[in-house]
Amino acid sequence: MFINAHSHKKAQSLEEWVCRNAFHFLGTESLKKLGYPVSVGWHPWFSDRFTSDSENALASFLKAENVVAIGVTGLDRSVDVPFSVQMSAWTSHYNLAQTHRLPLIIHCVKAYYDLVPFCKRSSVPMLFHGYRGNQEITQTLLDCEPVWFSFGKDLLSRPQSRTVFAEIPVSRILLETDNSGLPIARIYEEAGALLDLSLDDLQTEMKKNALRFFGEKALALF
Repeated sequence: MFINAHSHKKAQSLEEWVCRNAFHFLGTESLKKLGYPVSVGWHPWFSDRFTSDSENALASFLKAENVVAIGVTGLDRSVDVPFSVQMSAWTSHYNLAQTHRLPLIIHCVKAYYDLVPFCKRSSVPMLFHGYRGNQEITQTLLDCEPVWFSFGKDLLSRPQSRTVFAEIPVSRILLETDNSGLPIARIYEEAGALLDLSLDDLQTEMKKNALRFFGEKALALF
């Protein structure tokens, strides 16, 4: 089995388990009809559209059995949306995750240290997807037990990501395709080479990690 922790596409083969990012404007019944695992949330790029009604809608989405994570959510200092607005939306997502005991999938750009206090007190797992942190912030985040790191296409082309990836314990890593269009098997191939693990061994490790991050029910149902 190939575990794909975050993608904008549904599974491309029977060998792939994927958590697909669902659009936030879908209703609860529409989410249920998808028939595969999804995460739901307002991306920080669109957090200026997140209202009290949005918060209520998000809470209702969590009633769908196939919603296995909250996100993508997070903070991004490279966009024009006011940071205070982003922080308000992020805090709402974070609190819902704690209440409903669902893991978080996080987009973070130039705001890792802003999220560290949340990481330290979170009672649920938190996954930094498409992780691009440097070695210093990586060590800070590794000291936060709930934090996980997900890597995708950067493993093929970004030297800093390759270096940081190889220094993170495999027990804190997940793999993803995001919106790259690459097959998850290609990400596994590169990750296995960097970690000096066979495909079978890497698949075993990623499944164990997914069980810990998403929970047994999420993997068993789909």
